[in-house]
Amino acid sequence: MTIHEYLEECILILTTSPIIEHFHLIKRRETATDGYLRIQATITDSSILEISIYCKITEGIAHINGIGFTGKIKRKNLSGDGIMRNIILS
Repeated sequence: MTIHEYLEECILILTTSPIIEHFHLIKRRETATDGYLRIQATITDSSILEISIYCKITEGIAHINGIGFTGKIKRKNLSGDGIMRNIILS
């Protein structure tokens, strides 16, 4: 899988996630060996998150190298880490 294909897959996951109302792609960068997405997402409780996804190819396999996020989360019982797990696993 190329970095381009991997970033497209990340966008598809956000598009189909049941907890993402909508999102806006702020920045996208890709080379043959690494890539980056920066996205502003509104989740179902109207919280807004800015999500950064870093990926790279290691030993021929594309994978997430890091995830960062900032924003205001309205639901006090769901941490940012919980939101990211729900986005990725849903």
